[in-house]
Amino acid sequence: MNTAYFRADGACIGIIDGEGVEMEIPNAAHVVSVATDVSPNLIWCDENGIVHPKNKFEIVVATNTVSGIPVGTRVHLPNESVDIDDGTLELEVAMPTTMLVILEHPRYLTEQVEVSCEG
Repeated sequence: MNTAYFRADGACIGIIDGEGVEMEIPNAAHVVSVATDVSPNLIWCDENGIVHPKNKFEIVVATNTVSGIPVGTRVHLPNESVDIDDGTLELEVAMPTTMLVILEHPRYLTEQVEVSCEG
């Protein structure tokens, strides 16, 4: 077993080899024992200290939009990052292009999608 450290939002800060290893980690809200083969990129921790596997986003990609995005997701675009508060990302462009969009949320697997955009 190893020791995993999580922020209050559920994101795994890191995993230390060995069970019961106590280190002072800034911003760690939960300290939990996990199996030795667990990747910090594949798990999150709820407010009760229970570890869960991350889920895949269930989004819908259409021209100039991505919908079904969980609230609190950070979306990285080529020139900026935005936090989603209503479940939808609407992209405005001057000319037709394909934009790479990266979605990050503590409870979901980080995902990259390409969005076709029309000006």
